Amino acid sequence: MRDIVLGIHVAGGFTGLCTMLVPLFTKKGGPWHRRAGWGFVAGMATSAASGLVLSLIFLAAGRTDVGVFFGVLSLLLGEGVYAALAAIRRKKAPGPSPHLLDRAFPVVLGLAALGAIVYGFVGGHVLMVVFSTIALLTAAGDLRFASRPLSSRMAWWYQHMASMMGACIAAVTAFLVVNIARLAPNLPDVVAWVPWILPSAVMVPIFLTWIRHYRIKFREA
Repeated sequence: MRDIVLGIHVAGGFTGLCTMLVPLFTKKGGPWHRRAGWGFVAGMATSAASGLVLSLIFLAAGRTDVGVFFGVLSLLLGEGVYAALAAIRRKKAPGPSPHLLDRAFPVVLGLAALGAIVYGFVGGHVLMVVFSTIALLTAAGDLRFASRPLSSRMAWWYQHMASMMGACIAAVTAFLVVNIARLAPNLPDVVAWVPWILPSAVMVPIFLTWIRHYRIKFREA
């Protein structure tokens, strides 16, 4: 059972990683952007759903650390993709979102992240605390976006970009953490944090600069 779910999880993640760059570098709203974007959404949604199942399997087997990691990561992936799609709906509805899921999804992610932070503190898992704090901040931002009117004409655009980029960072982080742990299981503590932090450290400044480019382009900087 676990091997089947793991295979589905890997296939979804591989699909998402393969299609990730196309929407980022093609014309926004164009045919390639939309096709590859839906491929990314399908891959990440599959990876997120199967990841939640894997989380339950690991927790049931007593592998709590892995189970918590898969759970928070999967919710972060799924919520990021959902938030990106939900943002597009706000294009013609600038008021607070009327959809319950737009609020419920980040609340669930936030509660899971809070639980993981407590677990990390109690168990001394610093990386778990850092990663879960990022998930908590993401959930808070998405809940705030859903609960308020758009702050500007193109706020939905920036939210869509930020959510998709957040899903990209989560996917790359998961890929590095899982594969480096498999290839080098005995990494010294001094470098064990690198696969957890490096994607965010590199990609977040790039993505923020990119969003600012569009703010300037739309004269909303």
